[in-house]
Amino acid sequence: MQLKILVATMIAALVLAPIINGWTLSIIWGWFISPLFNLPVLSISSAIGIALAAELLIRQSYNEKRYENSEISEVIGRAVGEIVISPLVTVLIGWVVLGFM
Repeated sequence: MQLKILVATMIAALVLAPIINGWTLSIIWGWFISPLFNLPVLSISSAIGIALAAELLIRQSYNEKRYENSEISEVIGRAVGEIVISPLVTVLIGWVVLGFM
């Protein structure tokens, strides 16, 4: 049962991560890059493509040992943090900075 939950979480991560990262990039781009450099805003689909390309260029090697002795709930918690919480915190920080501009 735990293996099924882990597999389902990882599949959801593979699907959701690019969408959430693309959405985050499109928001940050629209707030900061577009007005500063007089560029068009990015659609979410364009931002997903750019985020995927950037990830390929700067990808860090996967470290299996960081999950070696972890419980499944801990692995799922880390995945949610990396996939959902981190981009949302980025948008929140960007929103705060935008208020000072």
